[in-house]
Amino acid sequence: IMQPLNSRNNLSILILSCDHYADIWPHFFTLFYKYWPDCPWKVFLGTNKIKFNDPKVVSLQIGDDTSWADSAKKVVEKIPTDYLLILLEDFFIQKTVVTNEILDCLTLLRELNGGYLRLRPFPKPDRNISVSPAIGMIDENAPYRLALQAALWKKDVFLQLIQPGETAWDMEIKGTKRSRSIPEAFYCTWDTVIH
Repeated sequence: IMQPLNSRNNLSILILSCDHYADIWPHFFTLFYKYWPDCPWKVFLGTNKIKFNDPKVVSLQIGDDTSWADSAKKVVEKIPTDYLLILLEDFFIQKTVVTNEILDCLTLLRELNGGYLRLRPFPKPDRNISVSPAIGMIDENAPYRLALQAALWKKDVFLQLIQPGETAWDMEIKGTKRSRSIPEAFYCTWDTVIH
């Protein structure tokens, strides 16, 4: 069993955004810290040129926006950890986030050597796994196998699946097809972990 400390040190929270949505950031982070006040991980915000003025948030400025995928790739490449919890800026958290539930999910993802673990069952996983009743496997041929819901990612899997010039919707549809050719399995929780 891996030590939880290692898990803690190997995860970053990333909010993928761009300057066009800067007006949403204060609302996003107000709710984020209201419902997850004890978040132990470093929080990064992907931006173009604007820095979000909050000492708890590290703005990663990547310059002009060319496409969603190009910007996301540049931001993810700047993150120092092997695992990411990726959220989009319009996913407003509505209920308390339990840090130990996130940590348990991260530990499972690492032990299974999975590439992705969705924390909201939209869509649900396709089948149970013996290791844990809390998560299930997403079949290779499932539509939206890769959905940009709140999810834990192995960073190098995200970088393998993202393609220059694509939109977030392309990433879900075309990235799902591309995900069938990589060895890492994809998982999803049966119950919502981040509301």
